[in-house]
Amino acid sequence: MDAPSVGVDRIAMVRYVYIDIVHFSVGRTIEAQTWIIQSLSRIVRLAIASMDVDAGQVLCLPTGDGVCVCLIDLADPFDLDIRIALSVLEQLYGLSLVQTSAERRFAVRIGLNENQDNLVTDIGGGLNVVGLGINSAHRIMSLAGPFQLFMGVSVHARLRQRALYCDHLHPVEAIVKHGERMLSYAYHDPSLSCFAAAPAPRQCDGGAESATAPARLLQLPLVSRQSPPGGSGPSFRIS
Repeated sequence: MDAPSVGVDRIAMVRYVYIDIVHFSVGRTIEAQTWIIQSLSRIVRLAIASMDVDAGQVLCLPTGDGVCVCLIDLADPFDLDIRIALSVLEQLYGLSLVQTSAERRFAVRIGLNENQDNLVTDIGGGLNVVGLGINSAHRIMSLAGPFQLFMGVSVHARLRQRALYCDHLHPVEAIVKHGERMLSYAYHDPSLSCFAAAPAPRQCDGGAESATAPARLLQLPLVSRQSPPGGSGPSFRIS
């Protein structure tokens, strides 16, 4: 089978909507997990279709317990990524309210990012993305909790002076993999029903705000302590 030739093996500006199902496999049967993946896929497809964009510029990469929507060279509308994210959150929150089966109720968390990354041909001959943008999108998503929406600095710079979004953006600082300090921004609009299930970002000592989940990244203190006498490295501990 010939690999697609359009948009392969080139550099593109990609906007990412990285969607993760919280506690996907915990206490769920395979049938429930299958239903959840199918439900998420349907809602993501509907959210993208409602935006009336060129399907050839949208790549959806399955991640096992979620999906990463890649918007390739799509600059119009300027807020396409957050509009898709909010549509998905609202639809999934509505679905969670009417679901009577406990193992089929689920929440998602979303990270937004953008970067010039490489489009490559994967082992199956399909299109894939490689680069800092998609890697950082995953890290940003990992800072969020159920029904929370976090974004990278570049996305924040694009939205912060827009009337529709500026009042709902909150800085979040955390220490992530390899002790790296990461600044991101939480979007929280209490007028949207999906955020009724998400805790608002809370103020911390440094003037930025601290995320609430997941513990594997945010067990680390936001500000490292002084190194002990004779020590050469930071004193915080990665568990």
